[in-house]
Amino acid sequence: MHPLLTKVLDGLRRPWQVLAERRIRHVMTLVASVTQLEGSIESKGSLRIEGSLVGDVCIEGALEVLPEASIKGLDIHCQDLLLAGSIEADVVASGSVRILPGGCLRGSLRCLSLQAPAGACFEGPISVGNSGADRDPLDRGNTFSGVLAPMSSLDAPA
Repeated sequence: MHPLLTKVLDGLRRPWQVLAERRIRHVMTLVASVTQLEGSIESKGSLRIEGSLVGDVCIEGALEVLPEASIKGLDIHCQDLLLAGSIEADVVASGSVRILPGGCLRGSLRCLSLQAPAGACFEGPISVGNSGADRDPLDRGNTFSGVLAPMSSLDAPA
């Protein structure tokens, strides 16, 4: 095939590849509530934990840790995190992190944005925002431990 034609065809394939990658991120892997999994998980999609996982997580999509669910590991890398259960690991989220009341994170956290209303628990060093991406999450100057207070009157218990 002519090199110019090959280059044009390669350019046409790229939008389809991008679309396929977007679809993959919407694929959800489930660790069910009756499951205790040991080992690392890597995925281009998203992950929902309803049971327990002992190991590391590296996914390109969202991570959901439901109430009564837990993760114990060294490192977690994801796009977004929704935490209602417990995590004992260092977390790097390239997007947002939301810790719900009853959710607890023990370990360092580096993310673009954080929501943690009253009743959310966090213990460890934290870096939030664009400047946090370059900062060492083990820098103890940004350490927080305890239960987070309401961020607004809407977060306060009724």
